[in-house]
Amino acid sequence: MSGKEICYVEHISSNRFSLLYLSKYLPSGLYMSSMQATDAFYKIVYSLQNVVEFINRKGGWTCIGWYKRGQISDKALLHIEPKGARKVASANISYHIVDLFPIHNEFLGGDSTLAKEFGKNKFDVAQLRNVYG
Repeated sequence: MSGKEICYVEHISSNRFSLLYLSKYLPSGLYMSSMQATDAFYKIVYSLQNVVEFINRKGGWTCIGWYKRGQISDKALLHIEPKGARKVASANISYHIVDLFPIHNEFLGGDSTLAKEFGKNKFDVAQLRNVYG
């Protein structure tokens, strides 16, 4: 990716990434999917959006991963090669993000003003005790 494309991610399952927008790990046995359409879920999504915007304003992300272009059968060649058409590259590219972290990480810890500003964007997991015990 050249840095100008927009990448949409549907599922995030990294504990390390989750700590960017959560004050600590979710309690054992509690998953985001079990909180769908609850007030807590929307607050967490809001925190995630704020953290992403904050990091984008402070230099962006380092993205480590891989991509591949799939192959599809060329149906135009079926009459020539009846036992299976030749494979051609698909127009779709699949991205797999292995790691995603801020380029500048000085605000991820410590007592700096920037770290405090960043911390205000995180969802306080302690709020879940009131809802999920």
